[in-house]
Amino acid sequence: MVRFIHTADWQLGMKREYLGEEAQARYCQDSFNAIRDLGDLAKQERAQFIVVSGDVFESNFVERKTVHRALEAMAHVQVPIILLPGNHDPMDPSSIYKNKTFLECKPSNVTIVKDSTAIDVSPGVQIIGAPWKSKRILSDILSEACLALEPLPGVTRIMLGHGVVSSLSMNREDPAIINLLTLENAINDGLIHYVALGDRHSVTSVGNTKRIWYSGSHLATDFGEDRSGSVLVVDLDGDCSVQVKPLSFWQFVKKDFLINSDADISTIESYLSSLANKDKTVVRLGLRGTVSAEGRAKLDEMLDNFGDLYASIEEWEKDCDLVVSFGEEGIAALGLHGFAEETMKRLVEESKATGTAGKVASDAVALLHRLARGCTE
Repeated sequence: MVRFIHTADWQLGMKREYLGEEAQARYCQDSFNAIRDLGDLAKQERAQFIVVSGDVFESNFVERKTVHRALEAMAHVQVPIILLPGNHDPMDPSSIYKNKTFLECKPSNVTIVKDSTAIDVSPGVQIIGAPWKSKRILSDILSEACLALEPLPGVTRIMLGHGVVSSLSMNREDPAIINLLTLENAINDGLIHYVALGDRHSVTSVGNTKRIWYSGSHLATDFGEDRSGSVLVVDLDGDCSVQVKPLSFWQFVKKDFLINSDADISTIESYLSSLANKDKTVVRLGLRGTVSAEGRAKLDEMLDNFGDLYASIEEWEKDCDLVVSFGEEGIAALGLHGFAEETMKRLVEESKATGTAGKVASDAVALLHRLARGCTE
């Protein structure tokens, strides 16, 4: 039996614009920690090797310390690691895999797939890869690698590829689309025994053979990934068995709320209180409806407090249409006078406008309300 771990899309050095400096540092560190965890999993599962199907690094131009820390983490893994260049880190003239730092610090257990030449990873087991040679490729390089194979009895072959398979693509004109039928025919003909894919960040099985998989990313990277943060433990012994193993915890959550009164704000508070691992959770809120200026101020204060706990929490402008209502009696209750009172009245009128101008004025009304309330408490 051949047992190995299939992972992909580490994208080490990835930056997320909505993460603050402290949260970004934790996210990057967790991406390296996950490599060490992967080594522990390999030891626990008695895996013979690990394949990484593309986009190991976010780009060929990540910081040098990212390369150092990545290779240091890989050195702690006690089995061979085979890295496939993908579209983020292609094997082009500027490739990170040709970088002086990478070459000098690369541990002996790490092998780069430079072309489609077979790599004998263990007795009777070969890796056949299709590395990207540029950011944009003009052919189905994985199918080309398959079609070049001859039968080799007694040898288990594992294909490494990166990209979108034809059954999942909406762009039929893209020449780089991977032909799923070609892969399935190669499996049925015994030329290959498993296809380890990267590019899709959620765990996904494709085709009918149950031998073609996307492993998903080892760490959640964005919204809409329903099965990321895992790796695959694959057994090949005539049959094929694939186990999904959770590896790390980060989550990107999008949640919409309809607000009809100030009382609905407590629903948002309860939801945000209920989520676990807040320091590793990125939340994007869609807010629609109507709220009083006092309610808006309460909401802002609540989000500020939760912002200290979450990796990131923000209102997603594309899905927000929250109108602030504020009558004359509300302004009078604040006890404003002179310029402050006139400014509040003007902002209340401007907040009734649609689009960005109305939202900016609405936010200003809520902020002024918070400031005025703070001065009177």
